[in-house]
Amino acid sequence: MVLTFYPAIWWLVTVYRPQRNPDLIYLINDMAWLQFIGGVSMWLAMPIALVIAAFTDKSPTPVYPRWSGYATIWIMLTVLPDQLLFFFHRGPFAWNGVFGFWIPLVVFAGFFVVNLIVLRPAILRDRAHLLESQVLNTEMAAVPR
Repeated sequence: MVLTFYPAIWWLVTVYRPQRNPDLIYLINDMAWLQFIGGVSMWLAMPIALVIAAFTDKSPTPVYPRWSGYATIWIMLTVLPDQLLFFFHRGPFAWNGVFGFWIPLVVFAGFFVVNLIVLRPAILRDRAHLLESQVLNTEMAAVPR
């Protein structure tokens, strides 16, 4: 929520009083953009949890296979240079640079694609198990007592 709610509030504050000093509008806009683009480190708790799940699940059919844990570690490492955008105004590490914006954007989207690929078999297994139990319950209900 912090990644999307607060930057939107800052942008709304900038347009609430358009007669405000342009330097203040510029400052608030910078606050919004830097929080929106640079707040990626708050998002890293979810991939860390998925890495832990991938490496600790010892079941025969784990929800998150080990390869997805390694892929998620690489995803997290490629997003971290995004935090340098607070120190650069121009170049590849700036807010609109390749390491400050584009690589984290592509990797962030890739994280969800990887998890869709990983979770699809688990969802299908769960659905098959649910249907099997429903059929079993229906057959049990049809048996006269």
